[in-house]
Amino acid sequence: MASVLQTTIDRLAASVPADEPWYTPGDLLKAGYPSFLVARMRADMDRKLTESVRMPESKWADVSSPALRSAWDTFVVAMCAERRVPAMFLRAVLKSGLEDSIEQIVNPRNAVAEVIFGSATELDAQTLAEQAGQLTLNASLAQALMRHMDRRKILVMTKTDAIRLITSVDEILIRSFTADNWVHALSPLFELAPDGADPAWIAAFFRNRGMRSEAETFDAITSAITVGELSDILSKPRVQEYLFEEFEVEPDETSEPEPAPVPAAKLSPMASVADNVALNDLYASELARAFGTRLSAMMQDIRTEVTAVVFRGDDVAFDISMAEIARFTSYAEAGRYIKRNILDRYRVDLYSDEAALFLDRIQSYFLENN
Repeated sequence: MASVLQTTIDRLAASVPADEPWYTPGDLLKAGYPSFLVARMRADMDRKLTESVRMPESKWADVSSPALRSAWDTFVVAMCAERRVPAMFLRAVLKSGLEDSIEQIVNPRNAVAEVIFGSATELDAQTLAEQAGQLTLNASLAQALMRHMDRRKILVMTKTDAIRLITSVDEILIRSFTADNWVHALSPLFELAPDGADPAWIAAFFRNRGMRSEAETFDAITSAITVGELSDILSKPRVQEYLFEEFEVEPDETSEPEPAPVPAAKLSPMASVADNVALNDLYASELARAFGTRLSAMMQDIRTEVTAVVFRGDDVAFDISMAEIARFTSYAEAGRYIKRNILDRYRVDLYSDEAALFLDRIQSYFLENN
């Protein structure tokens, strides 16, 4: 298969008038370039522009004075307003913009942090917000970082923490995705390549989210995929890791036999929490005996705030949920339970500090126990 990337470069490069000496962002939009690609190319133009024009030095004036610095900044802003890419550099800027845009689409968990942080290992809140302005896709993930810093009064965030937070938010969001949701998430690829996207791009998209079977499906395809073909593939019924079943817990030979499996608590939807406290407490305590209390212990220092916001103040629901989650063997397996029984039921704001803290701690629990 011919390189879809190269084919895309050729098509977009040929879509602008061939006899022009340069092209403005407006020219590129008029030629049919996707807006997110033009925004990425515009950022590249600005960077090359500022690199090519330096503030002059002189022994006859104090060029470091505030007045001259302000005048120079105004000059640079005015120059950026007249940005354009010389025709001889169009393909190079286009290739860079395409590669970066594709990376943001197929690997947002790392790409968002890379765009914002670059080579820096940590950023203060103001710089992070300024750098986030460079994102042309996945702006909501950057907003999650900024909201987290604002609510928690965090002055500096590390790149590692940013990736962890972005991953936690994205992990929960995709748990409820249908075929249509996946197609929508991948739609920017088809704005770049309307005749068919490279299956390797789509395979990478799923592989970066730990969805191995989906990635292998697209790895096996050797021709470009249209959006219709993508929808058909993703709509085919199949058993995945999302269909959870009860699993047996191996007894510990060095301890007393575990109690028989505890049936799910049968609560009346019309009853108040108080009416069901006794049954719920029994259910939670039995689950804790069967499946351990390590997760609850890991939650103790954040229990109060998580219970107040995520569980709407329901302590019993918190205990039951921790016991239920501990029954799963991985964060991926626990995802559907968390989405349906916690996030949806309590209408949790995924961008809240408490939700991010809660999900991060759950993920840490599974990472430490796998």
